[in-house]
Amino acid sequence: MRRKRGQGHIIKRGKSYYLKFCMNGKPIVKVLRDEAGAAIQNMRDAEKERDRIMSAYAAKDEETLRRNALNALMNAGEKAEAAADLANPPLRIKDAWDSYLAHHDRPQDSGERTLRDYAGYFSKFTAWLKANHPEMIFMRDVSGETAAEYATFLKKSGASPNTFNKHLFFTKLIYRVLRKEIRAAEPPFEGIRPQKLTMQGRRELTVDEIRNVLETAEGDLGLLLGLGAFTGLRLGDACTLKW
Repeated sequence: MRRKRGQGHIIKRGKSYYLKFCMNGKPIVKVLRDEAGAAIQNMRDAEKERDRIMSAYAAKDEETLRRNALNALMNAGEKAEAAADLANPPLRIKDAWDSYLAHHDRPQDSGERTLRDYAGYFSKFTAWLKANHPEMIFMRDVSGETAAEYATFLKKSGASPNTFNKHLFFTKLIYRVLRKEIRAAEPPFEGIRPQKLTMQGRRELTVDEIRNVLETAEGDLGLLLGLGAFTGLRLGDACTLKW
């Protein structure tokens, strides 16, 4: 059966139920909770709570409608929190990277390459949020469940265990560094475990093996290997001629 306009749409994610509807043209998604504040986990109670919230839209006057909708969506604790947020908003997702760069608690020994990598990890994360959870505005809107969804996305997208762990390390790091600004109840990524890495054994080349490599390599490759062998530069440093 097609729902009536303004009735809202119930979504199930994991064991919890969410209500999705539009207010002033903007999509809103909110977890449905019982009177005790626990997430509702059965459809019948979810429909009752949906009807209670959406009944606020019966008001004809737009100002009254907004006020009723706000009251219906929030319990007493949430109303107090919302009032505090109006006076001092928590950190927005779009502002988080700049805040991280300027923060005195972040690791100050991170080099340019590391910061570029971090920026890439955060850009990938925010792009995924925008595509899958456009209703999330603040960093604290990201729940443990959302973090688990993102971890699953990374695995399915073909990220290697090493790449996955680097993403995970940074998302944990940014929530730890900006914890006061984010004001989240719990860091969402703390429950995600890193993937097990398959270690490959290495050994040093013998003198004869090094001599054979240098005598066999030609052109730019020979020059590059020669630089590394006679100066001790690593591959990236030999390419840029910088330590």
